[in-house]
Amino acid sequence: MKSAGSLCILSSRIVQNHSYFFLFAILASPGCGARSGLEESLGSSNTAGGLPAIGGSTAYGGSPSAGGSTNAGATTCPPGIPQAGDPCPSAGLYCKYDNTLCLIAYQCSASGEFEWAGNCPAVVGTGGRSTSNSTGGAQPTGGTTSNGGSAGSGCTGSLEMISADKGLCVAKMVSIAGPASDAGNLDYKIDATEVTKGQYDAWLSSKPALPASTDMRCGHVTSYAEQNTGYIGYTGADADHHPVVDVDWCDAYEYCIGVDKRLCGAIGGGTVEYSWGSADANQSQWYRACSSGGMNIYPYGNTYQGGACDGIDYGNVTKQTVAVGSLANCVTSITGYAGVYDLSGNVWEWEDSCTGQSTSCRIRGGCFWYVGSVGYTCGYGDGVDVRNVANDLGFRCCSR
Repeated sequence: MKSAGSLCILSSRIVQNHSYFFLFAILASPGCGARSGLEESLGSSNTAGGLPAIGGSTAYGGSPSAGGSTNAGATTCPPGIPQAGDPCPSAGLYCKYDNTLCLIAYQCSASGEFEWAGNCPAVVGTGGRSTSNSTGGAQPTGGTTSNGGSAGSGCTGSLEMISADKGLCVAKMVSIAGPASDAGNLDYKIDATEVTKGQYDAWLSSKPALPASTDMRCGHVTSYAEQNTGYIGYTGADADHHPVVDVDWCDAYEYCIGVDKRLCGAIGGGTVEYSWGSADANQSQWYRACSSGGMNIYPYGNTYQGGACDGIDYGNVTKQTVAVGSLANCVTSITGYAGVYDLSGNVWEWEDSCTGQSTSCRIRGGCFWYVGSVGYTCGYGDGVDVRNVANDLGFRCCSR
C-alpha cells in the first residue's frame, strides 16, 4: 500500500534541505457539436465515408451511415461523446464530431449500440468497429489488473483531445524547441496542461495492467486508483477538469506510458540526473519548457506575478486547485515554447528524476498553497518518496 501524506507540511524542509540546488537553478460537448482540433492537419481533400470533406488525403473508408442522420449537432445523439455499447436512438444513425483538423465518428450498429467508426488519421476503418482501441499501459511479467475508476464526464476541454490509437481523452501537447546536439535538434512535446481527474479516470476505466511485483521501484503498487486518504482534491462542478491528485510517482509514470507518452524526464529519453539535471535546460524536458530554454525564471517571465498562477498570492481564498489552463497569464509565451499552462502553482508535478536507490523522485512547480515566490520558479522542486501521495501533487506527460 502507498503511504499517504500531504506536501503542505514539507515547505520548511524543502527550503532548508534543497535551497542550494534551486538557488543555482534560479541564477543559472453535448450532442454531435463541433469539437476542439488536434495537433496536426490532415491536408486538404479527406472524405469520411461519403461525408463532407474535412481535409487531408486519407479516406476513412466504408459507408458508416445506413440512412440515419449525419449532421454535426444532431439532437438525436446521446450527450457527450458516445462510447462503444451506449444505446443509440435508431440503427444506422451516424454521429460525427468534426472540425477542420479531425474527425471522430460513431455509428449505430444493427443491435442498436454505438460503434466507434473512426478517429483521426491513425484509424482507417471500413465502417465497422475499430480494432486499434487498446487498454493502454505496458504488459509486464507478473502483476494483476488494476481496479478501474469511473470514465469521467467527457472530453470537453479546449486543451484536451481524443487520442487516435487509444480512444482516450488526453491533454493536447505543445511542441518544444529542443537543444542543438550532435544528433540534431532534439525537439519534443509536453502536455499543455496537467493531467486532469477526468483524463486519469478514463484511463483507469480501461483497467491497465499493474507493474510486475518484481519491479524494483513500483512493485508495491496494488492499484492505480487515487489514494483518497482524507481530502481528495477538488470535488465541485467541473472536477474532471481540475488536476488529478493523490497519485504517486508510479501511477504517474504508468499513466503516461498507457496513453503513449512518457513522464517528463531527460531530453532525448531516460531519467533526468537527480542532483543538477532537473534545472538544466539541456537535460530536463520539464525545466526547458517552463523556462523557455533557460530564458525565464518563471514560465511567464523573469518577474514574479502573484496573480498570474494559482499560488499563495493568487487570491484563491479556499486554497484550492483551479481548472487546468483556466488562468490566461499562467502560460509560456516565448516562440518555440509557447502554450504550456500551470507550470507554476496549481499542483506539484512528478518528474522522471529519481535517485539511484529509487527512494526519492523530483516534484516541480509549487502548488496552490506554497508560501514564497521562490517556490514557483522553474528551477524549484524537491525530492520526495516515490510512494508519496498528497492533495497538492499531480503530474503531466511529455512525448517519448
